[in-house]
Order: sequence, then structure tokens, then C-alpha cells
Amino acid sequence: MRSALGFVVEDGVKEAARALFTDAEDQASFERALLERDRDDWPLVNGSYPIDLAEEICIWVATIKAPPDETGQIPPIDPDHEFVAPLLLAILAQFKHWAQRRGDDSPLAEMWSNYRHDLAALTSSVPAMEGPQDGAIQETLASASRKSTIPTPLRYLVGRASEVNALAAGARRAAAGDGPFVALVHGRGGAGKSVLVHQAAADASEDFPEWQLYVSLHSWTPGQPRRTPANLLEELLHQARHLTIPPDLATRVDRWRNWMAEHQALVILDDVLDAAQVSELMPPAGSRCALMMTSRNTLTGLRLPGDQSIEARPLKPSDAVALLRHGNDADLDQGDLDALAAAVNHNPKALDALGQQLRSVQPSLLLQRVKDAGSDVLEVMYREALQQLASDVFRRTAYACGFHPGPDFEAASIGAITGASEYTTAEHLRMLASHHLVKTLPHYRFQLHDQDAKFVPTIAAEADLQGPEEARDRLVAWMRQRVSAAVSQIWGTNTTTEPAALTDEHAFTGPGPAEAWLNAATAEILATTLAAIDAQHVDAVTLADEFARWLRLTNRYDLATVVLADLSENPNLDGQIKAAAGLGRIAQFRGRWQQAAVHYQTLLRLTDGTDNPEYLRDRAGNHIGLGRIARLQDRWPEAEEHFQTALRLAEATEHAFAESRALIGLADLARLQGQLDEADRLFQQALDIFQNTNDQPVQAIALSGRGAVAREQHRWIEAEDFYKEALRIAQAINDRIAQSIAMRGIGATARAQHNWEEAQAHYQAAIDFADATGDQVGRAMAFEGLARMHTAAERNDEARAALDIALKHYRELDWTERIDRCLHAFDLY
Repeated sequence: MRSALGFVVEDGVKEAARALFTDAEDQASFERALLERDRDDWPLVNGSYPIDLAEEICIWVATIKAPPDETGQIPPIDPDHEFVAPLLLAILAQFKHWAQRRGDDSPLAEMWSNYRHDLAALTSSVPAMEGPQDGAIQETLASASRKSTIPTPLRYLVGRASEVNALAAGARRAAAGDGPFVALVHGRGGAGKSVLVHQAAADASEDFPEWQLYVSLHSWTPGQPRRTPANLLEELLHQARHLTIPPDLATRVDRWRNWMAEHQALVILDDVLDAAQVSELMPPAGSRCALMMTSRNTLTGLRLPGDQSIEARPLKPSDAVALLRHGNDADLDQGDLDALAAAVNHNPKALDALGQQLRSVQPSLLLQRVKDAGSDVLEVMYREALQQLASDVFRRTAYACGFHPGPDFEAASIGAITGASEYTTAEHLRMLASHHLVKTLPHYRFQLHDQDAKFVPTIAAEADLQGPEEARDRLVAWMRQRVSAAVSQIWGTNTTTEPAALTDEHAFTGPGPAEAWLNAATAEILATTLAAIDAQHVDAVTLADEFARWLRLTNRYDLATVVLADLSENPNLDGQIKAAAGLGRIAQFRGRWQQAAVHYQTLLRLTDGTDNPEYLRDRAGNHIGLGRIARLQDRWPEAEEHFQTALRLAEATEHAFAESRALIGLADLARLQGQLDEADRLFQQALDIFQNTNDQPVQAIALSGRGAVAREQHRWIEAEDFYKEALRIAQAINDRIAQSIAMRGIGATARAQHNWEEAQAHYQAAIDFADATGDQVGRAMAFEGLARMHTAAERNDEARAALDIALKHYRELDWTERIDRCLHAFDLY
């Protein structure tokens, strides 16, 4: 627990340093001044309560900023000191980030949950904090109070009171323990199904204080792929903070139903196509969950408890006229309004568009236009609304929304298309939303109604958006840089590619905001990436590679596979090579060694016979992947052959990155075979390459390798020094996998010296880092180390519990060699 809190504070200090200073040296000096002090004196780590964090920060910062008083004591600084608010905000953001990463059952999550009940006390404990920082803190704390992704209902709702009340009442009964509530709202496009369900969710929200999940399937949005049960479950489990997502559908279904059985959640599935998509997602008996769905179909074959199927019918004539009158102050003729409502069959979406027009067009003229438009009334009204906008710049923003690949977007991405600033575009989008030309979503995002999405791209094309190819180039380039910035902020720079130069518009203040943006923008990134691949855009390969990297590292393998499979079918050879490498890594992460080998062999085939140095480097990387698979399966001669081949290719192409990794692979093989001096020599050789390349990930891994050699030679102090230096470097570059490896090593060193508590803390930290990267192999090995520690300490119950988790992961990975090794090494069953 204290180790996890240490990571919270350390990450918070680094984030605050970036917020306070622009100069890198000033940032580093600030970090050193606070973090090089005794770790036991850090806030939270010292046993203080989160509610006292502001006071603790005042004491902590005083040690570097305040002079001693006449007694020699250092008094706390004032709460309005310039350092306090950024530190408080950053540490709270990291506290939330790590608590969610650890999962609901962790002590850190429990501590965060208890803290949230005292939000009012916390804000009152910083009375001197005013201005923008105070608003940011309030926003951070408010967002922590409920895990909700459901859009807020913004459209005026009329004539649906009985349906809304029925849905909200059913949800409340589920929350009260009367059994799960499942309901379907079906009807034609534009009938107001989503607005109805969103309003019911808002009415029942207080009964679901923890979990409110929302997924739009975009079944009728043009150009969007069909959602399968497997990738729906992947997204829902990801929203529910599951750190590992099983690869097969049956296990995902079990995981989802177990989660619903244990939690009180409100779930909305919007725009469902058919029963097959959602039949596996139903809550189990006894659950306190409510599931609401919308669809244009009746979902024949789906069994709903209590026949909770509601049809969103056309509005009653009186309600239709009330909707037309909403927001119109003019004395409108009842007969004209009756005729106008009847002309569109009392459809809420059409009535909403007509209501906007009635503010400037006489009902009789509008009625004639509706009759002339026939079935195209929505498109005609949309065009009329565009023409009534006050300026061409507003229309240009609207056209950009139609030009965008969808299904949703933000001000910055639309601004990339138009060339306008994010702030200006945000104002334009809010204005378009007020005219009901776009819909607002959570996280400052927007989208077209699926009915409008059918024709708005055509309107945008007709409008002859100036330089459409240049506009597309700006969008894809912006997206590539934004995704690269976010992924690098969380996982560190992907050193196999040249990092892009980032401006303020692409940068993030820390991993929390970066991850939040990636989660909120996933659908937009996916659509933009697939469109870029289809257009064979120059940035498509890099964008797809970075996006798939994030999806892979967050266990969203299905979506990553969609991106990489599309990339693999592209005639661009670079794309095919990146796709094969990425698909191989996904299979390797999932423990599907044979499938991974097939993808790696595909890359070797694609690059066979080439003398292109870049492709030869890709071949070197693939041989390293094949070598790692062989090593994990104890096929050491085969692993050595692959590592040697990779080394030759890397040396021939002067590819220091692959050369160092091949040396590390050979060094690790030598260590496993007891050739410790040779292993140490090879690890040092990899470190020597670092001197010429400044490849810090290699340095961290090689130092951990030297630590492992020293540990096996019982040179405990040297081993710990190597591991700690590796940890320091990994922390500096935010490389969570390298941090996990170093933590396992420190834990093993402490275990060998019978320092049980220290060993346990470091193994738990290794588990945290493996969780953060979705590294199932690393997680399993950390639990195995924990089991060995408990066994040596004669704590057999704890050892058995840890070993059970390790074996569970090994079985999921189908790692028979490791399973056999564990069962022979432990006498616990």
C-alpha cells in the first residue's frame, strides 16, 4: 500500500512540475527537491489521510521554500503558495488514476472511495485557494464521484413522461434489490429513443452512485463497423476498469456477468442492431443492475424480464404542437401547427428541426417546403438551418462536421479541418448545438444525429470545402501527433519510430488526462485511422501503429486487431510490415505463441530478399520476437539462433536498438543456463551500446539483467543497486514494464535475504505496473515471486493464494512449461 502511494505522489510531483515550469531543468530541480527527501516523509506515504493532503503539502513544500523560524523549526507555508494548488490537483488526479487501475477490491481504491465521501471537507480546508485552480480541483473531485459515461439529456422532451417514469422506476427497483431490470425502447429513426433513455437514466442516477456505463453501437451511422458481442464486452469491461480482458467470448461473458452480480450499475446500450449483439450481455438473476437498450428493431428472440419493451411511437398531436411551440414566442396559428406536425407524422426529430425554423419562417411557408421535400424533409430543414446561420465561418464548421469521418468529434479535430483555433471552433460547435445541427456528448465532444449523418457529408461535399485533400491531411496529421503525444505520456516513447515534434495543442499535462482523452476519443480515432488507411495517407501507418499500441497495452486486443488487420490489407508494404509486427505482439501478449510465430514469419516473408536497411531492421526485430517466444517455452537452442540472427542483422544495418535487445536476449539465455559471467558480459555490452544511443529502455532492462546475475551470485548490495538504478531510469521515461521488471528483481533480492515485508511491497508494486500495462506474463511472474516469498516465510495460506493467481494466468497463457515448473517447485497442494 505504501509503495503504491509512493507512485501516486511521485507521478503527481512530476505532473505538477510540468504545470509549474516550462524549462526542463527547472522541472527536474523541483522534482529532485521534493522526491529526493526521505520517502517516508512524503504526503500519504507517511500515513497521513487524503483529507489532510492540502495541509501535508504545505508542510512538505515548506522544507524547500520556507526559512527556519527563531527556534530552528520550519513552519508550514501558506495554502495560497503558488506550489500548493498544482501539487494538490496533480496528486489527486494520480490518486484517482492509480485507484481505478488497481480495481475496486484494492486497498488503494477503498482509500480513494472513503476520501470521496469527504469532498466538502477537503475543499473547505483550502479556503485561500481561488481562481482557476479552485475550479480545476472542483472539477477533478466532481468527476471522481461517479464513474459515468452516459450523455446528459439536453433536448427538450415532451409527451414521454409515462415512458420515462416507467424506465426510471424499473431502474430504481433493481437498485433496491428487486432483481435486475432490462428494458428495450424501439421505434423508427428520429422517434426520440435515445433522449427518452438518457432522461430516464438521469432521473434514476442517484440510485446508481458508482457505475453508469454507456456504449453507442452506431448501428445506423453510415460507415461504422458492426459491433460484435466480443468487442462490446471488451469495451464494457474496459469501462468497468478490468485490467485484464480474456481473449475468448465465453470467459468475457462470465467476467461481465460476475461483475454485474457484484455491482450496482446502470448500463445503456444505444442503437442496437439485433438480438444477437446483446443476448450475452443480460444481467444475472439477483443482480442490482439496470440495462436499457434502444433499437429501431424489436430485437426478436431476446427475452426481456417482465416484457419491458416500449415503443417510441409518434407523438400525440397535442404534444407534437407543444414541441413546435417550444422556444417560439410568436403567436402561431393552431391550425397551421396541426398541419405542420401532421405533415411529418409527428416525428420528434423532424418536429425539432421545424421548431427551429419557425423562429424565422412563417408556418404556411414552412408547410409548403415540407410538402415539396417529401421524404427528404430532414435534409431540407438541415439545409435551411445552415443558410440561416449568421456567418460563413459557422457554416464552414458545420461542413467540417460532415467532412469528418465520425462518429463523433471534438473542437480540436474539427479545427484541424478548418484551420481555426480550438477555442473558436468550440464556440462554433456550441452554437451549432443550440441550433440542433449537432448533438453534445460528455467530455466536450459532439456528433451528428445518425439521421443527419446520412446526408450531411453530401452537403459538405457540395459546399466545396476549400482544399478537401489539405483538410484531410491536417486532420490525419493532427490525430497522429495527438495520439502519439497521449500514448507517449502514458507508456513512454516508442523508440522504434522517430518521435514527432509536439506543440502545446498536442501535449498533455500527465498520464491521467492523456488516458482520459484516448478513452473518450476512441471511436473518433478508430474512424480517422481506418479512413487514413483506406486513403493510403502518408501518416496512416504511424497513426495506426501508435493507436494499436495503446489498444494493445490496455488489453483492447480486439479493436487493435481490427486496426492492424485493415492495415495488413493495405498495398503499402510498410503498413503490412507494421501490421504483422503488431499482430505478432498481440498474439505474444495473449500467450498465443504459435499465432504470434505465424505473424512474425509473415513479416520475414514480406521482407525476404530485400536489401532495404529499414526492412532488414524489421527482420531483426522479428527474430527478437521469435527468440523471446522460444525462450519462454524453454526452447533455448532455437531462441539463441533467433537472437544471433537478429544480432547479425542489427550489426549489418547499424541498428543499435535491435542490437542491444538481441544482446539482452542472449544474456538472459546465458543466465538461465547458469553461464553467469557470460551473461554479465553480454548485459554490459548492451549497456555499452547505450552510451552511443542513449536508449534508456535498453539501459533499464540491461541493468535489471545485471541485477539478476548479481542476485544469483549472492552479491546482494550490488544486485539491489543495479535494480534501483534500472527503476530510476524506467521511472524517468515512464516505462511501466521496465519498472515492473525492476520491482520484481528488488523483491526477489529482499526475499533471498529474508526481508519479507520489503519483498512483499516490491512484488505488489510489480503487480501494479504489470496491471497498468496489461502485462499478463509480468503479473503472473510477480505473483509467483510473491508465492515463493510467502513459502520461504512459512505463510502457506498466503503462498497458496498467490500461486493460484499465478497458475491461473499461466493457464490462460497456455504456458505449460511454467505451470509444470511451479507445480514441481511448490509443495502446497
